[in-house]
Amino acid sequence: MYRKKLPSFYARFANADIKIIHAQTDIELLQMLKDGVVDAAYAVHFESVKDSELEYELVAKHAPLLAVPSTHIAVSKITANSSEKYPKCDLSEFRDDKFAIGSDNIRLRTGFEQIFAKAGFKPKLACATTDINLAMSMAGSGICVAFGFSECVSDEQKDFISFFDVIDDENFKLSFSVVYKKSSKIIKEFIKLLKNSE
Repeated sequence: MYRKKLPSFYARFANADIKIIHAQTDIELLQMLKDGVVDAAYAVHFESVKDSELEYELVAKHAPLLAVPSTHIAVSKITANSSEKYPKCDLSEFRDDKFAIGSDNIRLRTGFEQIFAKAGFKPKLACATTDINLAMSMAGSGICVAFGFSECVSDEQKDFISFFDVIDDENFKLSFSVVYKKSSKIIKEFIKLLKNSE
């Protein structure tokens, strides 16, 4: 998980002015890059809003996992006969649960609609949000299940969330990219850090 490697990254470039800024949308991040507010940005599906002024480097591709409260009745049943880090299961196991789901990205929204249609049910929403940290927090609190990534779970939450592989669709893997206007040693090392954080 790259967050655990950030302290050593900061120490290596101790004299550099490194700040992490959270933006609400890809469009906002790209504008910050063009305006010189940030030197590099990391997010999902930047290719959907490509800009000729910027360079894009694919770091990884992952399908979202289903984050489930560890107290959920299905957790022990699914994990009992599995040694996988993220056991595979059928999304229909969670048809009676509420979901935290949503995206301002049309491709993602359409993809989720298809995934639920394939599972044979329409999800009951506990929350429609584009904030993955909020979704993980809700799953960790036992309020609902949510789609997300294990990297987005804090150390405080990890004992309260179990992850399952429910998306059997290579086309739904999300592309994580680093985008920058001008390359530098720090940016190259940041990309290397992300690529080595599997």
